[in-house]
Amino acid sequence: MTADPRSSPGPECAVLTSLGTVYLYRLTPTDLRVFKDLPATKLSQDKFRVLLTRIGSTSVSEKGILDAGTLTKDQVEALSDEEIERAAESYLDSTTVRWYRHEGSSATLSVIRDPHESASKFLDRLIHWYALRGPGRAAVEGDGLSATGPRPRPRLPPPPAISMSRREAWIGLAGLGILALLGIGAFLQHYLLVHALQRQQDALITQVKETNAMITRNATRDAQENAELRSRIDALEAALRAPAPAKGAAAAKPAASRAKAPATAKTTPPKSRTHR
Repeated sequence: MTADPRSSPGPECAVLTSLGTVYLYRLTPTDLRVFKDLPATKLSQDKFRVLLTRIGSTSVSEKGILDAGTLTKDQVEALSDEEIERAAESYLDSTTVRWYRHEGSSATLSVIRDPHESASKFLDRLIHWYALRGPGRAAVEGDGLSATGPRPRPRLPPPPAISMSRREAWIGLAGLGILALLGIGAFLQHYLLVHALQRQQDALITQVKETNAMITRNATRDAQENAELRSRIDALEAALRAPAPAKGAAAAKPAASRAKAPATAKTTPPKSRTHR
């Protein structure tokens, strides 16, 4: 549980501005009342400027804001809107306001910062809820409780101790042992299945390699046979395309043979005739 911020009255955060380093101190019940009484039509940045004249200072004091001295109205008005937003963003991370945010987030109607909500607007909404409907309402109304510290909550009795007999303990251990064995069995089954699949994959890869090698050999042999067949076809085409012998020479050969035949007949002596 967060300690009461009254035990540490020093500054809760600091932000670098054009005035130098501005230290922001905790909110008091009086600050909450002043903030609650501000007009609802006033802008969130303007409300935070009013708050800075009560909680902001350019000095550090472990005794609190009254000893450090607050910012003047002119000093606050000299701050730009961007510096006001940076101061509000830094104050949202202070110890006191972080406790406000914790209480707001766990409320029935949660007070949570929207993603695109500016720091001053969310701080306005958060402090307004805390002073009117949250734990700070009692302090604002004047019952003397701290407006910044956590309110006391009733302590719940501890739950009864859980005990079991020795038999139940052994049954529980046996159940855990069975679960361990089942887990080991499932792991071994998964391991064996993975290895079987790996072996099948290796066999398929080997078969694919052998098939590819056989296809390569067949393709090479077919290429060689195609080359031989092509060479034979080319030789046959060359033979068919060769020129035929001339017809005159073929006719001269039979004429010469006919001319030689009568000459041979003339030279043969005639047979003698016998007279009776």
